[in-house]
Amino acid sequence: MRAQIDMRPSDIMSQVNAKYNIKISYMKAWDARRKAIKTIFGGRKDSYKNLY
Repeated sequence: MRAQIDMRPSDIMSQVNAKYNIKISYMKAWDARRKAIKTIFGGRKDSYKNLY
């Protein structure tokens, strides 16, 4: 996710299927993407703390 921040849920679905041979739903991929972005960049409250 850090290398490809613009990764779509469909890309996540295909990578999980290729690596683990597991099919996940679009919503699971969307949620995983959202959680990864939050982990990398922090939440909204953390972003507002960085403002001057």
